[in-house]
Amino acid sequence: MIRKMILAGILAALISPALSGCAGAAPPTAGTEVFGPTPTPEAHWAEVRGSTFYTGDSRITLSAPVDAETLLGELEPFKALRTVIITGGPVDSDTQDALRQGRSDLDFRCDTEILGRVWPWDTKTLSLAGEPRSEADLEELRAGLERLRGVEKVDLTGCGLGADVLSSLRASLGGVDVEFTVPLYGQEYSSEAEEIDLSGIPVQDGAAELENALPAFSRLSRVVMCDCGLDSEEMDALNRRYEDIRFVWSVHFGIWTVRTDATNFICNRTYNRSSLYSWQCRELRWCTDLIALDLGHKNVEDLSFLYDLPHLQYLILAEDPVRDLTPVGSLKELKWLEIFWTRAEDLTPLTECTALRDLNVCYVYAKGDNAYAALSQMSWLERLWCCGSNMSEAQIGQLREDLPDCEIFADRFGESTGSTWRYHPHYYEMRDAFEMYYMNSGEDSSAQPNSRLPADPG
Repeated sequence: MIRKMILAGILAALISPALSGCAGAAPPTAGTEVFGPTPTPEAHWAEVRGSTFYTGDSRITLSAPVDAETLLGELEPFKALRTVIITGGPVDSDTQDALRQGRSDLDFRCDTEILGRVWPWDTKTLSLAGEPRSEADLEELRAGLERLRGVEKVDLTGCGLGADVLSSLRASLGGVDVEFTVPLYGQEYSSEAEEIDLSGIPVQDGAAELENALPAFSRLSRVVMCDCGLDSEEMDALNRRYEDIRFVWSVHFGIWTVRTDATNFICNRTYNRSSLYSWQCRELRWCTDLIALDLGHKNVEDLSFLYDLPHLQYLILAEDPVRDLTPVGSLKELKWLEIFWTRAEDLTPLTECTALRDLNVCYVYAKGDNAYAALSQMSWLERLWCCGSNMSEAQIGQLREDLPDCEIFADRFGESTGSTWRYHPHYYEMRDAFEMYYMNSGEDSSAQPNSRLPADPG
């Protein structure tokens, strides 16, 4: 017990001096020996405006008002000092300037009056929203912000000044965000907006007003302009001029309308009796975000528009009069392909689709030798449906040996989407990409939603 008391006394002697060195702590009483490290051998306690501070402090807080000359003299002993906070009232600009000139090594943080209001030293957002201001007011604001150094944002929304003037102010303030109102085609938008939507607003000047206003937006990354009167060529040119801003518009063909930022399109989503031709599909070349595309059961033959859709992962062309698959070979991200009941004669281009996992080529026109030669190279396939192919039994048998890790469904008269084609995790991923319900085998896309379980698990 005596040993524990002695140790406790020693620890208290060591800890107490360290605590006494904290800002605002009372100085040690006369005759008390101070143990523990100090910043310098000369470190001691000193008085500033009636309060006692340890000269090893790096930051002290004082109350306004202050006299610059007197305060600078009192701060002289504080060699470790880095920050002086003066609060409780505004410090005029002359006093602040004198303090900073007298001790350029110190960061003086002061409550400051700007445009008739006192802003605390730690103000982060300076809001003047809805207050009419003049350009002369902006000069006072600029000067005040040089002293109120912690401000990160100034809100001048609805101040009545032009976007060009306020953009210039923002540029002159360096890292300070300035939010204001930007008028555009009769509407108003925040200069801080990340996206603006002009859809349905007639743009009859070739987007000149928009382009003039773009520098006013500091965070803009997307502009939506569906049905604004500009054609796809004009919108594409606008999109290419600005690398950091995505321009989105709508394309129209037949009964369909698709936004250029759409990730999926299925022509039979709600109505499956309308004709769709290759020349109409050319409009899809603007929809470069597409990852899932279903053009099945239509009149699509020319697939050249696929060259402009490099991110496709799911493609359905079932029962279309497709012959040339060369454009499909350009789809390096393609994972799922249905081309059953098409006129495809050469499957060789598919050997370029090395990300492909699920391939359905049931009842295509390709001759047996061509089909086998192409399919046998595709070691990356996980599922292959090739019912009604022109391959011989021997070729199909050899194909199973060539692709030992691939599930192959090759019944001569099998259902194109039979067996487990629609009961597999990849199928559900595909339908999710289309934002569509799940179908049983043999159903068409107009069927009603059902569960993920087959009617007969056996």
